[in-house]
Amino acid sequence: MFTPPIVLYPALLITLTILVLFLIPRSELRDYLPYGIVLGGLVDVALTWLLQDVFRVIRFCNLGVFHCSGQTVLSPLAWTLVITLYLYMWPQTGNLRYAYTFAWAVLATAFGEVLNNVGLFQYVAWFYPIPLFLVLLGQFVFATWISERSRAD
Repeated sequence: MFTPPIVLYPALLITLTILVLFLIPRSELRDYLPYGIVLGGLVDVALTWLLQDVFRVIRFCNLGVFHCSGQTVLSPLAWTLVITLYLYMWPQTGNLRYAYTFAWAVLATAFGEVLNNVGLFQYVAWFYPIPLFLVLLGQFVFATWISERSRAD
């Protein structure tokens, strides 16, 4: 009944929600969550549409009750929390920032492989790992760039 495809996204969302609630103070969560919604959730919807419906290099499958227009309902929610955590823990100075962004992109790529292994996500053979990693790295760099530019004002 509780197979990995059914439990994976809800378990991820619960874990991310607990991390966000325990790590980010409420006053700062109000600052970071809008960035997570726009740069995480909405960018995920746009990238999924682009990569799945336009270029046809990825595909969500076996989504069950979490299916909505070819996308999983829970992916944008998870990306909202991921980008919120990412931006909150972003190092303000030093060269660690580059390694930090690289590490989050590697983790996101690895999670894409987990999704593939449990049957929730498929991609064409040439798209993994380097092109997928570059797309995800671009998403994290874009989120950082927008966040830094908007906070500088």
